[in-house]
Amino acid sequence: MCKVLNIFLDTKIISQIVRLRLLCLIEPLLFKETKELATNAVYLFQRNNQQSKDIRGKVSKHILQQLAVINFKLDGIIHQSSNVGLEPSWVTFAGTVSEDKHVVMHGLIPTLHCIAEGSMEDYKRRANKNQTRKHLNTLDILKHLQDEKLHHNLIQLIAFQCRPLPMFYITDKSTDHDLNSHLLDARKHFSWISNRELITMVADAVDAVSFLHSKQVVHRNLTTCAFSLRKKNIVLHDFSVAEIIDNSTGFISGNLNIAEIIVNNTGLT
Repeated sequence: MCKVLNIFLDTKIISQIVRLRLLCLIEPLLFKETKELATNAVYLFQRNNQQSKDIRGKVSKHILQQLAVINFKLDGIIHQSSNVGLEPSWVTFAGTVSEDKHVVMHGLIPTLHCIAEGSMEDYKRRANKNQTRKHLNTLDILKHLQDEKLHHNLIQLIAFQCRPLPMFYITDKSTDHDLNSHLLDARKHFSWISNRELITMVADAVDAVSFLHSKQVVHRNLTTCAFSLRKKNIVLHDFSVAEIIDNSTGFISGNLNIAEIIVNNTGLT
């Protein structure tokens, strides 16, 4: 296959327009686990003046094809670093699944060089270490938490891929701003939050943490910035430094629904 591709794409006899169209057809080869195919595809892209800065669009297109079964669509970029294309970089996308469910996708966008190397470890090691550590830890925790039932006060993991390239994971979208921003905005504009709403927030937060403990997870960074708003509930979305504690460490969690106790003791229904 590589020899056939080279005949058509590694020559000036074939017009540039035809070569570019053929390159679009072979884009999926960039993400094949077979290193020979991926390396040859990278060579052909570079020979035809395709650069790493163009890889984000190819990665997005590839992921959309992979997740067609859940009708995943991208709506735009929420955050990306300035060095996308120069080194492997985390990019956050907004999207939807099944037409109306809003989600967020975090993807580690490779460079053409990383694809040619074909090494997952090199790929992760060359990315920003702090961001990569937080994203991988979040993914590990979410996978652990969703082995069984889901919890309405935690973000949900919808899809993920670790191998082959590209690495990505998708969660549901809680809201446009976190709980900390909501509380500060309310104080700034004198839009006081009722005691009932505040107690409900506390109950939701405690219920979320109680569920984490029942799954042997310690969050380690519980602040208002770790929670987001979803309609009238709050949702714990940040698991960047959380840890799974083995029973041998002596970590013990009870089965009491603390949030329910708080609500009952305040007389709220």
